[in-house]
Amino acid sequence: SVYRSRVFVGERYTLELLDNEELVPQTLEFSVTSAAPLVVPLVLERKWRDLRVNLRYKLGEGESEGYFSLPRGLTLRARHDGLGVVSTTSTKVEVHGLTA
Repeated sequence: SVYRSRVFVGERYTLELLDNEELVPQTLEFSVTSAAPLVVPLVLERKWRDLRVNLRYKLGEGESEGYFSLPRGLTLRARHDGLGVVSTTSTKVEVHGLTA
């Protein structure tokens, strides 16, 4: 979004992005050096959430529940449904408290 406002030449300002659910709070100081239009770029950083994936082993007939080992190098990928892009990948898998 573009927000327009008036500021005074020769003055110093602080632009603050306040804490919220989606973005990391930031502060940017800038000075106005002329009467020309001023663009102040503020790079937004989204907050990350932890994700835990529980994998369940489907037992075959005659098998009993217990520990099993996953193949080494197993990669999990999270895809953003709306954008259709991979947002993160991970090869760290925890099984029954053990890291594979």
